[in-house]
Amino acid sequence: MKFEHEKTNDILRWFEKINQIPRCSGNEEAIINWLKNWAEQNHFEIKTDEVENVLIKVPASSGYEKSPVVVLQGHLDMVCEKTPDSIHNFANDPIKLMQDGEWLTADKTTLGADNGIAIAMAMTLALEKGVLHPPLELLFTVDEERGLVGASM
Repeated sequence: MKFEHEKTNDILRWFEKINQIPRCSGNEEAIINWLKNWAEQNHFEIKTDEVENVLIKVPASSGYEKSPVVVLQGHLDMVCEKTPDSIHNFANDPIKLMQDGEWLTADKTTLGADNGIAIAMAMTLALEKGVLHPPLELLFTVDEERGLVGASM
């Protein structure tokens, strides 16, 4: 995928990686483990709670350590729907992204963009060296699509 703005491309590279991981509601274990690995590789503190919500703490940029924390929240699961003629298996198959000009779609399935893109944007911001920011907390909740389970905790 290639778009005009480099930041858009950075976000969409993460989104494409996220969409390689099946993550229907109630099946978020793989995305949780992937995020834990990402946080550890980047030396970010990571915590999970009893329902497996994920909290990643990103240190502030130099000079912004005493600023109030900013929380960026999204959910890890996605609506898993497909067309009647699709052979996609949401338990195992990655979402196949398709680009048509400035439009990004999926091949006969839902795209998972409502919060897959929230995860990708938060990850991009956390790693962006050119953006000065206060301490960040990336809060990713589970099982939102079936009843706001993680958000209710």
